[in-house]
Amino acid sequence: MIVSMLGLRAPGAEGGVEMAVAALAPRLAKRGIRVRIICRKGWLSPDFHAPGVDLVEVAAPRGAGWEALAHSFLGLPAALRGADLLHLHAAGPGGLAPLARLAGKPVVVTLHGEDWARSRWGTAAAATLRAAWTAAQTADAIIAVSTSLLPAVAPVGATWIPNGVDSVPFAPLEAAGVPGLKPGFWLVLGRIVREKNVETAIRAHAAIRGAPPLVIVGSSAHDPREVARLAKAAGPGVVFTGPRFGGSKAALLHGAALMICPSTLEGLPLAVLEAMSAGTPVIASDIPPHRELLGAAVGPAPADLAGWIAALRGFDPVAARRDAAARASAVQATWSWDRVADRTEAVYRGVLSRCRHAM
Repeated sequence: MIVSMLGLRAPGAEGGVEMAVAALAPRLAKRGIRVRIICRKGWLSPDFHAPGVDLVEVAAPRGAGWEALAHSFLGLPAALRGADLLHLHAAGPGGLAPLARLAGKPVVVTLHGEDWARSRWGTAAAATLRAAWTAAQTADAIIAVSTSLLPAVAPVGATWIPNGVDSVPFAPLEAAGVPGLKPGFWLVLGRIVREKNVETAIRAHAAIRGAPPLVIVGSSAHDPREVARLAKAAGPGVVFTGPRFGGSKAALLHGAALMICPSTLEGLPLAVLEAMSAGTPVIASDIPPHRELLGAAVGPAPADLAGWIAALRGFDPVAARRDAAARASAVQATWSWDRVADRTEAVYRGVLSRCRHAM
């Protein structure tokens, strides 16, 4: 079986879809599936190599708001060529499902989040993404990464296959490459975009006298102005590191006393899963995807600044570390990428079987 994946920059680049594909594709290849990933030119990571996974670069207008849609359209011919099945990632690229089916290819679409609700989109772009998602629902199968996304697919149905997480091996803090940083800081990890609500973390941190440093890890590739805006609001105890991967990110996860996640919108956040796997305490906003991971242990609502200040003031690092360590022991069993690969392969084979019988 040859499966083409389309709808991401490249495996190993920053972003939830990119991280998910980087974990999933090699596992599918080990199960005998040849995976072809159509990547955006200029985003290939030198650290990503996997037998049975082919990377094909296709140029697209970089940095534009329509980059994902433009690249998906331009990459569609390469994705269709010789493939048995097309796997489209995210709502916008999923809008190409009707074209792929017209070309005679079975299609699977994974919904990673309600992309049309992201704050960076204007009215026209949001409407376009909603239209794309309507078209995506003509796919032969749809996967939703969290139960909170299932209502968006209610008319046609979807298979719930959550994101997974790898173990986060210990790395000394020196590997993070942040001069002078000592263990015990507070951490914000992820792409720096408006829906991550990083400003609330900065404002709550500023209100707490004697708070540990706040380390903000990630880039703002979608909106280069966002880091500059946040930097103006940040006090002297806030450190922006830019993106971190591999051992550098692991060092920050293990060195942090706390991860803060005040997001207003998520699919199923890999950063929270990574913190859980590392045994790092998490205070995450009270939104459905965080409740799916943390249950009743979620924090304040995203916009509740007073609640965030109170939660951070009342944070007990010793008790929180003990609870997080207990949770970490169950993470791999519950949120396993191998299980994700098994269930994704089953979706592929089910789609191909139905399509063969329909011929």
